[in-house]
Amino acid sequence: MINRLKNCLRQTLDYYHLLTVARFEHRKDRSGLPDIDPGPKRIIDEGIAWLCRIQDNSTTHDGGVARHYSLITGWDSSYPENTDYIIPTMFKYAKMKNDQSLR
Repeated sequence: MINRLKNCLRQTLDYYHLLTVARFEHRKDRSGLPDIDPGPKRIIDEGIAWLCRIQDNSTTHDGGVARHYSLITGWDSSYPENTDYIIPTMFKYAKMKNDQSLR
């Protein structure tokens, strides 16, 4: 009984924390675009970094790209179709940047 109560309390606290984070992100989104445009190079670099993160954080850790991310459950397992879409992009970017680690 005590363990169930602790688990329920932990889930409630996790949910409250999630709501706090979600409210913060919502306020940030509603504040509008930044005053300074980082430019296409920075945007592309950040996009590639994000693609690397979704590969590194898939729960299966098999080199594939995570299917999705959930605020509640976190990263999902890799999904072959998502990975298949991203491979040509990574090869092209690796060649453009002469960065073999992206291959």
